[in-house]
Amino acid sequence: MIDTKRHYSIRWIGGLVLLLVGLGLATTVRAQQPDKSKKPIDPDRKLAPNQSVLDVNNSSIWVTRRALFDWNFGYTAGSKAGSFPARSGTGTIFSQGLMWGGKVKDGTDRPSVRVNGSTYESGHAPGGLNPNGTPEDAEATTPSGRLKYRVYRVHRRWVQEDVLRSAAGYATAIQPGNVSQSAIDAARADYEADWNEWPAEEGAPYEECGGGSGYQPADPTRVAEGVPCEDLNGDIPGRPGADQTIWLVTNDVGSRSETDISTNSYGSPAMGVETQFTIWGYDRPPSSPLGNINFIESKLIYQGVPNSSEDARIDSMFTTWWVDPDVGSAGNDFAGVDTSRSMGYAYNAGASDGPFAQNSGGLPPPAVGFDFLKGPKGLGLSSYVFFAAGSDISDPGLNIGYEGSLQWYNLMRGFKPRPSYPQQDPFINPITNQESKVTLPGDPVTGSGWIDGSTLPPGDRRIVNTSGPFSLTKGDTVSVVVGAISSVGTSNITSISRLRFFDSAAQFAFDQNFNIPGPPARPAVEATTLDEQIVLNWGEDDGLQNRIESYTAPPGYQFEGYRVYQLPSPTASIEEGTRIATFDVANNIRTLVDNVFEQESGFVVQKPVQALKNEGIQRFLQITEDEIRDRPLANGVDYHFAVTSFGYLPQDADVPSRILESSPAQITVRPEPPQPGTVDSTVADFKQEVPVSKGNGTGNATISSEIVDPGNVRTADYTLRMEDVATRDSSGSFSILRNGTPVRTNLAFGKPEEVPDRELVDGLRIHVSDVTYSAPKTIFDFEQPVGEGLAINGLSFNDLSRFGCCPNGYRNFLIGEPPPSTEDAQQDLEFRFTGNGGIEEQTTEGGQFASYCSGAALTTANWQESDAVQCTTIRVPFELYEVERDRQINVGVVNRNADGEAPWGSEGAPPEDAYWRIRGRDYIIPIATEYDPQQAQNGTNPTPDVATWALFWPEFEGGTATWETGDVFRAQFANPIGPGPAVSEADTWTLSTDSTSTGNEEAARAQVDDIGVFPNPYRGFNRLEDSRFDKFVRFTRLPDPAKFGSTTIRIFTIAGNPVRVLEHTEDSPNAQFRDWNLENAGGVPVASGIYLAHINTPVGEKTLKVAIVQEEEILRRY
Repeated sequence: MIDTKRHYSIRWIGGLVLLLVGLGLATTVRAQQPDKSKKPIDPDRKLAPNQSVLDVNNSSIWVTRRALFDWNFGYTAGSKAGSFPARSGTGTIFSQGLMWGGKVKDGTDRPSVRVNGSTYESGHAPGGLNPNGTPEDAEATTPSGRLKYRVYRVHRRWVQEDVLRSAAGYATAIQPGNVSQSAIDAARADYEADWNEWPAEEGAPYEECGGGSGYQPADPTRVAEGVPCEDLNGDIPGRPGADQTIWLVTNDVGSRSETDISTNSYGSPAMGVETQFTIWGYDRPPSSPLGNINFIESKLIYQGVPNSSEDARIDSMFTTWWVDPDVGSAGNDFAGVDTSRSMGYAYNAGASDGPFAQNSGGLPPPAVGFDFLKGPKGLGLSSYVFFAAGSDISDPGLNIGYEGSLQWYNLMRGFKPRPSYPQQDPFINPITNQESKVTLPGDPVTGSGWIDGSTLPPGDRRIVNTSGPFSLTKGDTVSVVVGAISSVGTSNITSISRLRFFDSAAQFAFDQNFNIPGPPARPAVEATTLDEQIVLNWGEDDGLQNRIESYTAPPGYQFEGYRVYQLPSPTASIEEGTRIATFDVANNIRTLVDNVFEQESGFVVQKPVQALKNEGIQRFLQITEDEIRDRPLANGVDYHFAVTSFGYLPQDADVPSRILESSPAQITVRPEPPQPGTVDSTVADFKQEVPVSKGNGTGNATISSEIVDPGNVRTADYTLRMEDVATRDSSGSFSILRNGTPVRTNLAFGKPEEVPDRELVDGLRIHVSDVTYSAPKTIFDFEQPVGEGLAINGLSFNDLSRFGCCPNGYRNFLIGEPPPSTEDAQQDLEFRFTGNGGIEEQTTEGGQFASYCSGAALTTANWQESDAVQCTTIRVPFELYEVERDRQINVGVVNRNADGEAPWGSEGAPPEDAYWRIRGRDYIIPIATEYDPQQAQNGTNPTPDVATWALFWPEFEGGTATWETGDVFRAQFANPIGPGPAVSEADTWTLSTDSTSTGNEEAARAQVDDIGVFPNPYRGFNRLEDSRFDKFVRFTRLPDPAKFGSTTIRIFTIAGNPVRVLEHTEDSPNAQFRDWNLENAGGVPVASGIYLAHINTPVGEKTLKVAIVQEEEILRRY
């Protein structure tokens, strides 16, 4: 066996470690077992075209274009065929792969029993097979010049930075926050090529959305924004519904440049099988089961080898998903199988595992499982066997010739690999002493049955999941679907229980043919940095908000709200963070209930998981506190946040989870004081009100505006224009114009529980309420500007349909046809109490005359009949005015008692001393005609089409309503708005804002003295540092290079010797901060001491003393 270890040396230079590693990944020939020693990472590796990684969730998978699930490309030196948790230094799988074998009858003189696939070596060549068994050219290229038979990878959100950073991080083994722009650009180019060149014609799956027949790529930006498939003019590549898909095609025959590729691993001649691999996953958080599951479909197409007979067939065929699981360390694992789930799995033998305890934040050991969701031709798991490297039952021989194939064929049939087929040595169940093709079917959680450890100590396990036998004839196709699942519990044993819980979600997805409900789209979050505070804003994209907040999914999921998290690091998951806010729809759902896995009991129960406030949706958040460290935010410190949207299923249903949460929109923000050169008087405050003025029209509405994102405020004039015509009880809409140009349209207002608040534009939150498109039906507001004697308690304003005669408008016993106009009904009224008299007294002077009628027995029909109406003329103690028309109007009074207790005679005739009773059932009817004392004294009934309201104080005998001479009462009504497509035709309101004034040279000069450095002195570490190897001090309050030009920082020793020159340019990551990594110009850490920093800015100079005390370095070994 060739030693694949690489040797490296470490030397310390002034406290700096230089790690010298070999470059390149050597090709090795492996014997029985691979060397699992740590290997350094090739710094020149590329994701495309030879390999790629599925990195969509908490568990990643590497694969090469030869279908080798290789361990050479791990995130860190040490390597797994994928990492768990994502981007950690360890994982659960060393390698895995598809194997198949059977008895071939194809008319050739090759051996009948043949086996192929990939384990530690690959028997695959890139490219498919033609129907005659000849291979495609593995080195063929696409029009773009890339390999045609490469590993293709697509992601629904590949145009967004976090996806590109993740890909770049895996390609370079650097955390996403630290990858270079060139690495991001390379990832973008790979994704773009795979999106546009997706090999649908070769069999790669895609979602047909729009356009013509065949694959035509949709606009990736619109796909990333969550635009539904039916609204796209193009197709979405990848497994339908999946967030990320890898696809490749291979064959076991070879290519033009290499033949008999199948013999490379276990010495078997080729069968003539093309294999298409589709690997996919879902962008879900680690708390979601699907956030820890990836799916692998292997489609086998039997074409036969060249010159094989037309009746060629394969009998007694088996397919196997083989796994070398290394749950952290390789030598301390156990294996098992859950026969009820067709899931083989591996777990740690002990309660702790070094790599997870050291590299993954002290996690307990996880478990990893492989659910054989679909076998060929509907077959289930026919055998499950395990063995341990170095034991009596070990790996089939690799690179020993054809004997390895015969050993593998025994494993597929459920026997020990040795002696080789056709001899067969069965596995024996130590509990029953019976032969068994299913090993370790016991339950480690309960300790019952045959479990690992009873015959072998912990070690380096292999698990072999097999389905068969079946037969294939030329042209037949079968497929195998496996769910690869990782989980971590509170211990090595509870990790198994949680694995089973996650597996239920995998089985659910398969049972639904992977047509599973997804969460709402991910929000787009922006941030404004302020002085010791931050404002997050995810409400600027109107189209995206509409898609998120109109989300529904079967069997009844609906959008419920947003969650905001603070994260401990830029790569942390939301589970590692702290939820600091939730904004939910005001819909009376006050508690979220979900299926919760109880790790200790192993049961899944429905439990309340979160209380909701039901206060409505908000799309911004001011943050002033560091919730993780429980202290105020500090300027110059990086903080990490995430915003998600989530849907909820209110009713119980057979689903894995009733809460579906989007992937997090993560952002790193650094609070800072206003930029040097900022005019302080122009800096807006959070929640600062912006005055709103009425523009066109007479419509009434309550409209207010406040600044919720000061960093987005512009210098602009805004117009709010009403749009849709709607009924009184329906929602309407309006648009916002900036400097005459529409910037937000179809914004809704209405009942808050029905229509979320969406009025967010340019850092402004605009509230629109109390709007109607119909004539007013009740009082809008009232005031008493003069006098204190009027008690209006119990006042009732009603339209003239109060008594229910006619539901469609202003018709009752007062009204004939037509009803009063909207213009009449919306006039504000002012009652001026100028008359004498009292509560139960007749007014003899002042006030005005009114028609006073008995209405006890009146109906619409007989109101117009003069002999059925008893009216007279009285003087009321008030004068009634229409405020907006500035005129006094007529008044009618209707007495509803009309009995002996009223000021009417017992026969209903009006007495001569009748008067208005404020505490009786005397209704005031404003008449929208100019007051005419002579007409009022005629005692006739009011003209129906100008009667507007019925007002009364329903305080009967003993009531408390009062008035005094000199009182004034004003009633305001909600005028309906007038919509229109143009500003000139619609009711409008206006407001104006001014952006912060920056770049003022005079102000910047005055602020040069504010330039500083943090920390000073530097005492061995900086609390802003991410690790002990990431040392720096930070220069602060530098002028913005984009506005004033570059700043040069020259660092000298106290003796004046130059140490380092730092340039602060427009390319610097932050406008007013510049970090120094405490290294000299040669990249060597500086010694402890006092240094001078001369800072030369375009607006002035400053010199600082910087004290550096380096920490002591102690070698761990010599």
